[in-house]
Amino acid sequence: MILPGRRIQAVSREKILEQPTLLWGSSPLTLANRLDSALRECLDETLRDTLGNSAAQALLFHLDFDLPGELASSISKQLHQLLGSGAAILERVVSKCMYERFGVSYTEDADLDLVTTMKSLGGRIEPMKEKSR
Repeated sequence: MILPGRRIQAVSREKILEQPTLLWGSSPLTLANRLDSALRECLDETLRDTLGNSAAQALLFHLDFDLPGELASSISKQLHQLLGSGAAILERVVSKCMYERFGVSYTEDADLDLVTTMKSLGGRIEPMKEKSR
């Protein structure tokens, strides 16, 4: 919600990724915030690409994104509850999107799930530029 009289300054994605302490409102954009944001974007992109717009919207409506720091684990559990074994396939595609977005290499045969991906990326990336889509 935008309060009357407050101006919103547009900031490019590249600038945000270059400056991990950039203030957005009152909270710093930390590595964890960047990873959570990328997870949300990759999840949205993957669901829309694989399931279509309507199904993606329906699924996203049922997911709870309000668990900072535990987002990957929470989303993984929720996807498995909603989709059963199909969730593992979506997790793998979302994980690939995350690695590609941050320009980090991964092996095709790696066991890619959201929790492992977030831990791996958190330990391997420093303030760096996100690769453009």
